[in-house]
Amino acid sequence: MKLLAIWMGVGVLISASTTSDVRELISSNMEQVQACYEDYLKEKKQDGDLAAAKGKLTISWLTNTKGEASDFKELKSSFDDKYVFSCIAAKMITWKFPPSTNKKGTIYRFPFVFNYKSKPTK
Repeated sequence: MKLLAIWMGVGVLISASTTSDVRELISSNMEQVQACYEDYLKEKKQDGDLAAAKGKLTISWLTNTKGEASDFKELKSSFDDKYVFSCIAAKMITWKFPPSTNKKGTIYRFPFVFNYKSKPTK
C-alpha cells in the first residue's frame, strides 16, 4: 500500500514575509502529517471505507512573536470526522514557526491534500 500526503501552498493573511519559511517548516515535518493520515487510513480500512480516505483539509493558526502556534481552526475538510485535523494540530503546536513581526500575531492558512493509492498487484 502506498500512502501519499501532498501539501499545497500557504496563505498568509497578515504578513507575506515568511511564506517560504512556513512552507519549508511544513515540508520538513511532513512525516508527522503523513503519520496522522496513515492512522486515519488504517481506521477507514477497518471500516471498509477507503473511498472516504482521500480528501482536503485546510487549517488556520496563529503564530506569536516567539514562533509558537495556537488557535488552530479547521476551515474546510472533506473528511468525515475531526481526527486528521486534531492530529495535525497536535503535531504543529510543537513546531517552531518563524516569529511574527506583528505583536498581535500572524495568521496562516494551509491546505493539505491527501490521496490514497494501493500498490499495484503483480
